[in-house]
Amino acid sequence: MFKKTLALYSAIFPVCIFFTACSKPPPPNRTVSETLIDAIDFSTFAKKTFRISPDSKHIAYVGVKGRKCFVVIDGTRQGDYDNIYGGPVFSPDSKRTAYAARLKDKRFIVLDGEQQKHYDKIGYRSFTFSPDSRRFAYAAKEGNKWFIVIDGKEENPYSLFKGTIFFSPDSKHVAYAAKQSDKWFWVLDGKEQKQYDALGLRNFHFSPDSKNLVYSAKLGEKWLVVVGEKEQKQYDAIRAKSVTFSPDATDLAYTAWTEGKLVAVINGQEHNKYDKVKSRNLVFSPDSNQIAYIAAVGKKSQVVVNGQEHNQYDGIINGPVFSPDSKCIAYTAMLDNKQFVVIDGNEQKRYDDIPHQPVFSPDSQRVAYKASHQKDWLVVVDGQESKKYDRIFKGPFFTPDGKCSVYAARLRNKRFLVIDGKEERKFDSIFKKPAFSPGGKHLAYVATLGAKKSVVVNGVKGKDYDNIFVRGQTGIIFDSSDSLYYLAAKANKVYLVEERMN
Repeated sequence: MFKKTLALYSAIFPVCIFFTACSKPPPPNRTVSETLIDAIDFSTFAKKTFRISPDSKHIAYVGVKGRKCFVVIDGTRQGDYDNIYGGPVFSPDSKRTAYAARLKDKRFIVLDGEQQKHYDKIGYRSFTFSPDSRRFAYAAKEGNKWFIVIDGKEENPYSLFKGTIFFSPDSKHVAYAAKQSDKWFWVLDGKEQKQYDALGLRNFHFSPDSKNLVYSAKLGEKWLVVVGEKEQKQYDAIRAKSVTFSPDATDLAYTAWTEGKLVAVINGQEHNKYDKVKSRNLVFSPDSNQIAYIAAVGKKSQVVVNGQEHNQYDGIINGPVFSPDSKCIAYTAMLDNKQFVVIDGNEQKRYDDIPHQPVFSPDSQRVAYKASHQKDWLVVVDGQESKKYDRIFKGPFFTPDGKCSVYAARLRNKRFLVIDGKEERKFDSIFKKPAFSPGGKHLAYVATLGAKKSVVVNGVKGKDYDNIFVRGQTGIIFDSSDSLYYLAAKANKVYLVEERMN
């Protein structure tokens, strides 16, 4: 729970960050198996509709032949429609699919291959699965009325529906914003909540325990945050996307306008008023005991931690970020056109550019960031500068045990990983973030040489493919400490590739 006491920060950098040894994992013996998922007919393939399931084991896309459209899921064709909108979409567990289609003048959802009820219109950006994938909801219009369809049942019609349909984290509740006459309100599990003149749709949340709706609303000329049925203090405005919960779900923070100033409000208590407070930078520490944000007075900016103001600078470039153990805080500041990282109030060396926030190791013992100096790029790990490169384009990251720093660099048109200062094999390209196995024994990433892509594990290049599909951060999924899988293509054939490391 949030406490109004200051964390005891170290005044000396080495107390917070320690040096540890990195041992390079051995090259593995790899056993590869391929399972054919689909042979794509590129003469009908609608490229922009290609989708990969969340578990990276399935594919879906729209095909077009003549004046008809169809969907293909793992090689199986579905339907023959006049048009297909918004989809196909996979459920979070990757076991279900949905998309909107049209036949003549009627539109409908196709859920798990089955046509649902036909309507005049479908809100094709509205349909969504619940987090547990068991429930499904979407917006539909018949005549001049919109209504929400939840698990196949129609809710009450309204003159206007706006925004997204929200399922609670536990999937038991569903909410959406609706308008009747000139009033807006949220509908929770079919029950209308209090009416307001406007709703801050970008400030809506279910509480992490799924028990309450939390949102901003306008009443007359004032705005307020509503938690469940309890209205908080009224302000001139509530900043969009500023409402946030602490990790333990016990504390609520947001940014509000009052008397021409911005103020951070934590559990209903106001901090100092500032000219600016960056609404997306209200950051709780992992243990929920601290909160930090960027505030500005005039042309100067500063980080505020638990209400205590840090030094003022010409700008705060990125951050603040807490270490995983919540004992350290870091951010990037600017002064006299130079940028530098500040760790627990200690200013580090100045550089021309530090484009991203510092990264702490999982064990909180190390910190790294990339920086540029006179057009060269380098990585700073635990205060030590790396070799200079033409570009640092991915990272830095740390291995799960925190012992090794990893980043991708470019030098003279070649790209390669650097693991604790040691350069790995050089490639033409490296895609996405490296993937680590549970426990950090193996490190894998996708790279290209010439026209072929391959997965590299512990520095050893794997089998060549025409394409390896990189979904999310890596495109490679470790499903155990010694096995991984990914989707790859040879010509028009898509395979699920599974590898074991011995």
